[in-house]
Amino acid sequence: MADANTNKAVARQFVDRVVNGHDLNGVDELLAANFVEHHAAPGFAPNKAGQREMFAALFTGFPDMRYDIEELIAEGDKVVLRGKGHGTHKGAFMGMPATNKTVNIDEIHIVSVENGKITAHWAVFDQLKMLQQLGVIPTHGH
Repeated sequence: MADANTNKAVARQFVDRVVNGHDLNGVDELLAANFVEHHAAPGFAPNKAGQREMFAALFTGFPDMRYDIEELIAEGDKVVLRGKGHGTHKGAFMGMPATNKTVNIDEIHIVSVENGKITAHWAVFDQLKMLQQLGVIPTHGH
């Protein structure tokens, strides 16, 4: 088993290269063939191919999308990333036309890493806040 620092480096590389660098080839290279997405977005397969399609859709919808890591914790084969997702909704995404609004949401991701590849992903992020920031759901008291 790789050490925690090696696994943290793999998780950070995925964020730097794919999420922030918008490099879809990084999905192919950093996700294992048997990768499982435990929180697949509606309409995307919970596997490696589905992740590539989902990131392509995200980059179209949010061309300036990025994730700022605030904390990186590793134990065993798991790495936890806590941070903030940012992006401006400039293109259609999941059937929603561009709003040109900016989202800034809290996100926690957990990945499982084996042999330098990500084998699984779980996520929790503030979907309500995102939809409020996009103007899809009203914010009360503002």
